[in-house]
Amino acid sequence: MAALEVRKEQIRKKALKEQEHLATLARTLSDLLLRVPVKTGENGKLFGSVTTMHLADLLAQKEIRVDKKQLHIESPIRELGEYVVSVNLGHSLHASLKIEVVSE
Repeated sequence: MAALEVRKEQIRKKALKEQEHLATLARTLSDLLLRVPVKTGENGKLFGSVTTMHLADLLAQKEIRVDKKQLHIESPIRELGEYVVSVNLGHSLHASLKIEVVSE
């Protein structure tokens, strides 16, 4: 019986630590302005569009680990400008990531 209680406490502490990590990650993402350099034509239109995989790679370069499936782009990003991307971190935690799409 005591071993079960110890195990429950370990699980609770691990869940609490993960929740704290996700809350810190949410604050970090919300405070960040991610610059996204892209190739553009003369009229400012992008060759292609900004994807969640592209954003996940840029975040990984900043040592912020977010899976592309956690990122949600409301509509395709095909022009230069500033956008907000929602990030679902799980455990009912969400963050808003501000991105700025700029020409290379």
